[in-house]
Amino acid sequence: MEEHHIFDQKTELVCTKCAEMLAESIPGSVLQLYVLLKVRNVSRATVGSVVVSAVTTGFTSASISFE
Repeated sequence: MEEHHIFDQKTELVCTKCAEMLAESIPGSVLQLYVLLKVRNVSRATVGSVVVSAVTTGFTSASISFE
């Protein structure tokens, strides 16, 4: 850690990952799910997109290590 840094690199990584999930990934997944439930004819690609978004968000949250 350099002397002009407030946080070490790992803390900064964890904070940016959490902020990205809360500000982008989770709202995006919720919006996709909302549209999926509102549309009558749903393609496999649409369902696949929602599943991939949810799995990616879950994997990212599970891979954050606070140690």
